[in-house]
Amino acid sequence: MLVMRRRVKFQWNIWHVLAATQIVWSVTTASLISVGL
Repeated sequence: MLVMRRRVKFQWNIWHVLAATQIVWSVTTASLISVGL
């Protein structure tokens, strides 16, 4: 039970990191395009 909970928590952390990275990439790309234009 405890192990399962930890595993789920770890999985959630990975998803949050991926989501944050995607947001950062989107913002960075938008900034670069704005500067480029």
